[in-house]
Amino acid sequence: MNKWISYPLICIFLLILAGCWDRVEIEERGFVIAVGLDKAENGEGFELTQQIVVPGKFGPDSASGGSGDAYLNITRQGETMFEIIREVAAETSRSPFYEHFKLVIISSELAEEENNLPHILDHFIRYHEMRRATKVMIAKGSAKEILEVEPKNERLPAIYIDSISVNNFKNSRMVPVSRIGDLHEQLLNENSYTIQKVEKGEETVKVVGNAVIEGKTNSLIGFLEAEGTEGMNFLTGEIQGGIIKTKYKGQDIVYDMKTTNHKVKTIIDNQNNVTIEVKIQSEGSIGEALLPLNFEDPKVIESIEQQIEQEIKDKVMNTFEKVQEEFKVDIFGFGNYLEQQHYQKWQEIKKDWEQGENYFSQSTLKPKVNIRIRRSENILKSYK
Repeated sequence: MNKWISYPLICIFLLILAGCWDRVEIEERGFVIAVGLDKAENGEGFELTQQIVVPGKFGPDSASGGSGDAYLNITRQGETMFEIIREVAAETSRSPFYEHFKLVIISSELAEEENNLPHILDHFIRYHEMRRATKVMIAKGSAKEILEVEPKNERLPAIYIDSISVNNFKNSRMVPVSRIGDLHEQLLNENSYTIQKVEKGEETVKVVGNAVIEGKTNSLIGFLEAEGTEGMNFLTGEIQGGIIKTKYKGQDIVYDMKTTNHKVKTIIDNQNNVTIEVKIQSEGSIGEALLPLNFEDPKVIESIEQQIEQEIKDKVMNTFEKVQEEFKVDIFGFGNYLEQQHYQKWQEIKKDWEQGENYFSQSTLKPKVNIRIRRSENILKSYK
């Protein structure tokens, strides 16, 4: 090629391929880190609250500023998510940017309507800036009010809530985080499932308990509170830590779980007689006792282990019976074990497992619990 032609072409290509031609300075970004979704006041469509970070407030000159200075909540209403977001983009000086998006909070009122969850999550699943790891929560009440909480130890409410949501390894009354990617799979397979519940207190929020979602309609049918969630975690194998409080000789003792394992075996005699055996094994230590304990005595340890075993059995049976009678949906995933262990019979009953005859609500649970208390990590006697 003639050099007089090639040189101008090279220069043109260099201009076109320049990496920063469409850059947006960080100060001009509107970093959306969380959204809250409520029902619109007129009953049609959504009310969307977007929590946007104000980058300039994080500099050294703003260190003494209030927690509310670092973010801005913008609330708008509309019939579709895309419509609302585009409207906000036209009204703000900073273009909304979702690469650091962390949290979607949906109000219970909105989640109760049939197939609302798929419509809401559709935008977050499709939009190219969204992350599949973004967490989803159901608010017991208003989602907007959750994002208006002013935490004392964080400058951004969304970061505060996001940090609490991952504490399930310390609290057995929390379910693991619910992410958009996981919920997308649930929406496709029509299984019932649970989502983390968030609730506003006077000055804080609580992420304890869970929202029960019926798989066929993808709608909220109720909440499992703290006790029920703890029992559910034992049945699903999601216990990652926490404590069990029980009585020994009329006084409180606290068992601190270090490791917990579970195994599920299913038995199908006939369609109306499905038995689910759940073996739960845990190893831990006594974290606190309001009476003197002598760990040199094997009978003392054995007696306490039996008491803790009975406490866990009671928890899982209470949860199982409540879900069977009140919700009538298999949020424990026992249907998956039936499919793996009895594939042919499962094909015959799967349509009536949660619907129709509802064999789930007729099934029998047999929990088997084995507790082992470590001696090496405890002093032999606390006091006389």
